[in-house]
Amino acid sequence: MREALTRGWLPFEIAFDPKPAIITDAAVRWIELGEAPLAEPFLDDTFSRLKEGTPPARVLETGIDAMIRLAGRLPRVEPAGFVFHVSRCGSTLIANAIKTAAGVTVVSESHPLTRILTVKADACGPYLAARWERRRRTLVEALFALYANYRTGEAERLVVKFTSVSILAMSLVRSWYPDVPCIISVRDPAEVIVAGMKAGVWPSVKPHPELSCEVFGWPGDGMSDEEYCGRGLAQFLQAALDAVDERCKVVDYEDLNPARMREIASFLRIELPESPAAIEDIFTVYSKDPTRSRQFQSDRPRKQKEITPAIREAARRCLPLYTELRSRGAW
Repeated sequence: MREALTRGWLPFEIAFDPKPAIITDAAVRWIELGEAPLAEPFLDDTFSRLKEGTPPARVLETGIDAMIRLAGRLPRVEPAGFVFHVSRCGSTLIANAIKTAAGVTVVSESHPLTRILTVKADACGPYLAARWERRRRTLVEALFALYANYRTGEAERLVVKFTSVSILAMSLVRSWYPDVPCIISVRDPAEVIVAGMKAGVWPSVKPHPELSCEVFGWPGDGMSDEEYCGRGLAQFLQAALDAVDERCKVVDYEDLNPARMREIASFLRIELPESPAAIEDIFTVYSKDPTRSRQFQSDRPRKQKEITPAIREAARRCLPLYTELRSRGAW
């Protein structure tokens, strides 16, 4: 892949070897976007639209060293902000609002980035583990440079919304980028568990003990779904508590409104459109709908009705963490 081709192209998949600390190369699959913005709620939504277009977007493959080399020819990018979240708590709504700002690229839930932050080298010796940690940082910096520069060849301001599981790597990311302001999105733990039992990371990981160990450090064998989700959520909240500092603000789902969105943008030093309608419109549609045709309806009454005694018990272990996190990141 020639350097000239990096403009308008982004990686959509990095196929790591099961032991990346030992086998450091990987296949990187790229897709051509041209100057198309990442307008859909999730990065994969944009990629899917392009793949299914007429004609479909071009796709090519390189090695990981080629990606690092090409990104290394671009200026290093310090993101304008990070959005971490505990799942199903309004982070997509926040990302959609920031996307209304001019000159800002919002990357929402990059799976290559998630994979880089999830894969560890615990079973390797100190040398290989240290080498993989350096490699991980290089890969993250490469992705940030590519994301910020792909549209015009000039860096746009970059905001990264991580997947929920990436909150477990928040301390690591903060150690690399200590000056980048962070938003941490949370919600009533019982409501998060209700949603998490139906979709999200926990149901997809729980049936696979090896994957569960890779992500959380424990297999979950013999746990009920409620206990598993509650323990996972507690781990998310603890990870956020371990990383929160004066550069972080915590936003609760129940407090999301157009005024708070403008406060979030101001904290990230991003200027949203002056017209109130631009932000108010974000609240009228379901945030995860890429077609923007589904009208928003609050799911809080339904979720509250679905909270069983077992869910309430699982959420109880999360409440002190949730309360402390809200307090330490208060506006």
